[in-house]
Amino acid sequence: MNRFTKNMRYMFILFYCISILFTISCSKSGVNEEETFAERESVYDAKNEIEESLKRLKEDKKAYLIKDINTVENIISITFEGLSDRKTTDKLLDVLDKHGIQSIFFVSGIKSAEDPENIKNIVNRGQKIGNFTLNANKEMHRYSNTELVEDFSRTNVILSQISGEIPKYLKCNVTKYNDEILKSASASGLEAIIDNKRFLNYQSFSSKEDAKHYVKGIEKGAIISIKVDSVLDQSEYGINKPQEEKLDDKEVVKDFQQEIEKKDVKSISKEEILIKNVDMLLSELKEEDYKIIPIDQFMSHEDADFNIDFNKIRQSNNGVLAPVITNINTTQKDLALTFRYINDEEMVSKVLDTLDKKGTNATFIVTGNEIIEYEKRIQRILKRGHAVANGGMNNDVMTEKSFNQIAFDIYKCDKLLKDKFGVKNNLFMPAYGQVNDTVLEAASALNHIVVTYNKNPITNENMSIKEILKYFENKFRRGDILYFRLDLYQNLDKVLEKIINRVEKSNYGFESVENLYSNRFETRPLKNIPGWDAVKMTKDYDSDLDASEKVINTIPVETKTVFITFDDWGMDPTITNILDTLNKYEVKASFFLRVDGVDLNPNLARAISEAGHDIGNHTYSHEEIPDMSPEDLLKDIVKGHQSLTKAINRQPELLFRPPRLITDNTSLNAILASGFEYIVIGDINTHDYKLPANEVVENVLNNVQPGSIIVMHLNDTASASEALPIIIEKLRKQGYNFGKLSQYLN
Repeated sequence: MNRFTKNMRYMFILFYCISILFTISCSKSGVNEEETFAERESVYDAKNEIEESLKRLKEDKKAYLIKDINTVENIISITFEGLSDRKTTDKLLDVLDKHGIQSIFFVSGIKSAEDPENIKNIVNRGQKIGNFTLNANKEMHRYSNTELVEDFSRTNVILSQISGEIPKYLKCNVTKYNDEILKSASASGLEAIIDNKRFLNYQSFSSKEDAKHYVKGIEKGAIISIKVDSVLDQSEYGINKPQEEKLDDKEVVKDFQQEIEKKDVKSISKEEILIKNVDMLLSELKEEDYKIIPIDQFMSHEDADFNIDFNKIRQSNNGVLAPVITNINTTQKDLALTFRYINDEEMVSKVLDTLDKKGTNATFIVTGNEIIEYEKRIQRILKRGHAVANGGMNNDVMTEKSFNQIAFDIYKCDKLLKDKFGVKNNLFMPAYGQVNDTVLEAASALNHIVVTYNKNPITNENMSIKEILKYFENKFRRGDILYFRLDLYQNLDKVLEKIINRVEKSNYGFESVENLYSNRFETRPLKNIPGWDAVKMTKDYDSDLDASEKVINTIPVETKTVFITFDDWGMDPTITNILDTLNKYEVKASFFLRVDGVDLNPNLARAISEAGHDIGNHTYSHEEIPDMSPEDLLKDIVKGHQSLTKAINRQPELLFRPPRLITDNTSLNAILASGFEYIVIGDINTHDYKLPANEVVENVLNNVQPGSIIVMHLNDTASASEALPIIIEKLRKQGYNFGKLSQYLN
């Protein structure tokens, strides 16, 4: 006799005893004495079903497992195990009705037969019934196929007779689901088996904070099973409780007792604690915007994208890394505003209103999770004329993830942007702007450009508006990417308006990252630019030759033409103001640039060149030439020439001006031997770096003559930008024209 047959004999003896007691009870209370155990047994007779199931067992079909699923949706499923008394069950059903939840109660055959009205009530209240085996025995993976089929079939007969519905789903108590169980379940008419990792019971929470903490740790796509009439098995702890250690019954009841006593109620049962726990759980899930999906619909939410093997595209990418853009190559007088963390709806609204008020475009970096959670918020951003871009699936640091995880995050966010809003671009901004080679490789494999930022003016919530604005004193450039967290600074909308005003005061504006990037200028490798080596290191020169004929102070001209030149370097607002003035009066000038500044802001140097002005070399380091050895001097000016060439994407004019206009014969010969054609000094040094504009104007007007070369400066503290329009207007009134050096020296 096998173990299952023995167990069944004991169960029927138990049923027989119960029937005798029931008969005695009925005779005393006037209930029909003819309702015997034999009659009940015939109602739940499963002989035919077992025979048919054993035949089907030979077909070798398997029920499928329903497990936690991979999904980006905020969804979970909840099931119940076991059966409590009718009063508790009714209250549980009330809680489910309150929250609009459809679930499934896995109940054993024995308990269902003992309390059929309880089962009918569950079904009538709109909930499902599942097969929890005949007596909810543990470790059913140790049973034979025959034992399993007999157990599952008998339970199905009992449940279907009571509920009117044949159960489709099976759950075994503390059991490893092997092939025998899967085959036996299918043979017994069960379609699927629930295999979840999370379990709760009345002991799981002792406060609302516990429930909140638990919900915060739930993975999307999890199945939670709530044990109605039993404690958790040792194997069911771990990820299931918010506390690190299990609370015993007395501790749980004591915690709730203290709360109940505040309401003048003397005691609280374990059943009441269970109901309270379920209510707290469902409330916290709603607070976190989780949707609870019935188990029969759960698998349809499985996201196939999680099964993509991105390592295949990694191989075809051959290790190529995506470029990192912190400042966009542009000569447009535009910057890019970017915002991240759209969870604060009030701040999003304030910032959108400020941007509307100022007529400013911005780019909002959104994550996949935000697309799912704040879809309407993102639609508002788009309707207000702003751009959105890929921020990955969440705001986690990308550098801590694997290649496959990073690639999935980029791919999935892209897909959500396209599916939800029709947005498609190839820009990706990782959280905190942090990247490593793995991030860059994943982005490259998916044909994405990595965009970060070079301006992050608000780094903590306690900064004053004055501190933030000080950050922007001359500290913005064409193509800068400004970054703001929407959840960090409570006065962001106010400080944002002031920043926009400051930028606009310099005749700069804002454009989306995508538009700026799509209109960027391309850079070429240095050696692909003709003339990159026009200035070279050399020792082949005579330091004693008279080089004075190549030193230019004035230019012989037949007309009243003068030449405006600029030295050194400055910030965008200063130099852009000078460029705007020259453009307004249609004047071309010659710029001798300090190249270490150009390396920090090549966009501005290119803007000068593209405006049609001469670009000359003012050394890389701006050291006085007589203090340098010939070798160091040549290294400096060659480095400067190459940096200028790369910045402006062409060969600069082969014109050189020494710092502070100081030189010596040996240095002049070295400079000319390296490839420069002329050393330009000039005859009018305005000293605008120390004199006010009115004195600069007076100096020019008192000393100007046809062919004069006027020396002005680009320094932010110089008065050149103020004096320049006055000089141009007054000289024109005197009949002067303006030329650039390259046109006359050549």
